[in-house]
Amino acid sequence: MAVLVGIQLENGEWDNFVLPRSPKDFCGSVDVLGRTLPCFQYLEAYEKVGKDDALRLARTLRGIPKALRRQAFLDRAGTLRLSAKGGTMI
Repeated sequence: MAVLVGIQLENGEWDNFVLPRSPKDFCGSVDVLGRTLPCFQYLEAYEKVGKDDALRLARTLRGIPKALRRQAFLDRAGTLRLSAKGGTMI
């Protein structure tokens, strides 16, 4: 199962990633689009994203304007299982 990850960046903005599986260390992990997770202030990760939906979800979340990314993440995380929460990896 893939993992939906929402992070708060050092500048306070939020970004979303979909990882192919749950990593031991989130910082530096590579998502399904080939992007590397940067260091973050805060992270929330939710499991149970279907492998078939992972790429579609990642593309959808990447195209959302920055101001709406946090809410879009929370909307999609509502049906998933929390697997990690906390921070700081700066």
